[in-house]
Amino acid sequence: MVNTLFIYNSGPVYNITTGLPDPSGDGAAVQRPALANLPPAACVGATVRYVPQFGCFDLLPGAGTPSIPKNFGRGPSSSNMTLRVSRTWDFIKKESVAGAARPANGPSSAPTPMRYHLTFSVYAINPLNHPNFAPPNGNLTSPFFGKPLSLQGTFIPGNATYNRKVTMQVQLTF
Repeated sequence: MVNTLFIYNSGPVYNITTGLPDPSGDGAAVQRPALANLPPAACVGATVRYVPQFGCFDLLPGAGTPSIPKNFGRGPSSSNMTLRVSRTWDFIKKESVAGAARPANGPSSAPTPMRYHLTFSVYAINPLNHPNFAPPNGNLTSPFFGKPLSLQGTFIPGNATYNRKVTMQVQLTF
């Protein structure tokens, strides 16, 4: 018997921030930049940063300049698969009734077969060994901007970030 489950999720959104000290003085270091209408060659300087997938960011936009909205970036998608392959063998053991007591006026007792089932199974989580990355770093002043810094957990309860896990099982039922 083969059982499988496949789950696909589109990439989660993430916030992009300037990473600069709090310029507004409100105590929150999560200011968002503005998009500057500059060509890539002109996007050079301490307060601007060019990112190919978005364009040129202005890290210190002037008053009245609209900043980018929250959750402007989109992280990588993820996929999870589980696979279980199993095989069951049935065994029947016939028991004898020799020496068994019979009621005087009751029906004769027939032998009762004993049934045994032996099952071998292999269960794999992420059998294709596909890594699922967490949302990327959204700090524009970080050298790791746009790069995921960890693996994303799976749909299985717990913080399982391993890439592949294979479990083998033998089960005897009677």
